[in-house]
Amino acid sequence: GEGEKKPSTVPKPFASMEMDVLLRRHSVDEMLAERAREEERQRARDKSREERARGDRTKLGTEAGVGGGDSRGPTFVRLCETHAETEAKKKEDRRRAEDEARKASVFKAKPYKAQIGDDWQTRKENEEVQRQARTSSRAASWKNKAAYPARMQTDIDQKNMRRSAEAGSKSGGVGQENAERPRSQSAPRFKPTLEPGTVDRTLKRRQEKFAKQMAEKKSMLRQSLKERETRAEEPGCVTRQREMEVKWEERRKAKEEREAQKKAAEESKQKRKYERAMNMKIPEKPRSTKAAQLKVEQVREARDKEAKEMAREAARDAARKKRLREVGKALQPIIDSTYNNAGGGSGGGDDGGGEPEETLKQRMRRQKRELEVKIKSTRPSLIQRLEVTSAREKARARALHAVATAVQDAGAYADEDWLNKAVNDDIFNDEEVALMGSGGGGGGGDEDYGDDDYA
Repeated sequence: GEGEKKPSTVPKPFASMEMDVLLRRHSVDEMLAERAREEERQRARDKSREERARGDRTKLGTEAGVGGGDSRGPTFVRLCETHAETEAKKKEDRRRAEDEARKASVFKAKPYKAQIGDDWQTRKENEEVQRQARTSSRAASWKNKAAYPARMQTDIDQKNMRRSAEAGSKSGGVGQENAERPRSQSAPRFKPTLEPGTVDRTLKRRQEKFAKQMAEKKSMLRQSLKERETRAEEPGCVTRQREMEVKWEERRKAKEEREAQKKAAEESKQKRKYERAMNMKIPEKPRSTKAAQLKVEQVREARDKEAKEMAREAARDAARKKRLREVGKALQPIIDSTYNNAGGGSGGGDDGGGEPEETLKQRMRRQKRELEVKIKSTRPSLIQRLEVTSAREKARARALHAVATAVQDAGAYADEDWLNKAVNDDIFNDEEVALMGSGGGGGGGDEDYGDDDYA
C-alpha cells in the first residue's frame, strides 16, 4: 500500500564480518529445516487421508467375505495389512531421518579461516618475550664489555662490602669484629662530611624532580584514559569506507604517475626524432628519380611565378603611390585656400619641425572631419534648416567638382576610366561618385547650382 515503508538498501552495521557470515548461514539453515518440516507435515496429512480411505475399503472387503459375497475380500485385507506394515516402516525411517536432520541443523560455530599462523595476541606475547630476552642478552654483553662509571662503581662496591661484612658477622661471631673489612680499590679511603645546607638542597632538588616527573606521568595517564574512554566504536562499514578512500587515492596517484611517465616518454621520443632529423647529414650528390626532379621543377616554377607576381604587385603599389603624390600636389592649392578661408591659419609650407609628412588621404580625411565639426557647430535654426540642407549639398558638389577638375588637370589619370581608378585609390567614395555624376566630367561649373551664396 501507499503507507508501507520501503525497505532501505543501506547495509546495517555489524560487529564483524565473521559473525555476519555465520548468522547468514544459520538463517539459511533454519529456512531449509522449516521447509523440510512443512513438507513432512504435508506428507503426513496426505498419508492419514489415504489410510482413512484404505480403512474404509478394508472394512467393506471384510464384510463382503464374511457374508459370502465377493471372494476377493480376505486377500485384499491381507495385502492391506502388508502395505500398512511397509508404510509404518517407511514412516519410522522418515522420522529417524528427520531427527538426524534436525540435530544436524542445530547452529554450530564454524571454524574461522583466518591467516595461517598464530593470532595477534599470541604474536604480541611472543614478541614481548623475545624483546625481553634480547634486552637481557644485550645488557649482559654490555656489562662484560663496558665498565660502570666511577660514582656507580663506588656505590656497587660499597653495597658489596656491606653484604660481605654482614655475612661475616653472622657466620664468624664476636672474634672477627676487629677483622679488616674488605675495601674496593675504587672506594674512597674516608667518608666526606656534608654540610646540612647541602644535604637539604640536594633533597629538595630531588623531591622537586620526582614531583615533576610524577605530575607528567599522571597527566599522560589521564590523557590516555580520557582518549580511551571517549573513543567511540565506529561501524565496520565506515572503517572499510575510509580504507577504500585511501586505496582510491593511492590508485589515483599511481595513475597520474603512469600518465606522467607516458607523456615524458612520448616527449623524449619526439625530441630524439627531432634531434635525429636535425643531425642527419645531407648527401652532397643526392640520388633522385625523374618524378622527384619534376616535382622540384614544379616547385621552382611556382616560386618563380610567385616572385614575379610579387614584383608586379610592388610595381603597381609604387605607381599608385606616385599618382597619389601627383594628385596631392595638384590639390594642395585648393586645400590651402579652403583652410585659409575657414580661418585655420596662413596655410604656409611649415611642416611642423621634425613631424612626419601627412599623406593625401590623411589630409583629406582631416579636412572632412574639420568640415563636419564646423557644420555641426554652426547648425542653422529651425526656419533655415531646409535652406541649410540645399546649401550644404551645393557646396559639397562644388568642392567635389573642383577636386575632380584638379585631378584631371594633374594628369595622373589620363585615360577615360580615371574616376574608377581614383575610387580604387580611395580619393573618392561611391557616394561622392554618385553626386558628381556617372559621366565624371566635372566641368559643368557652377551654373547648374545657381548664384546664391550661403555662409
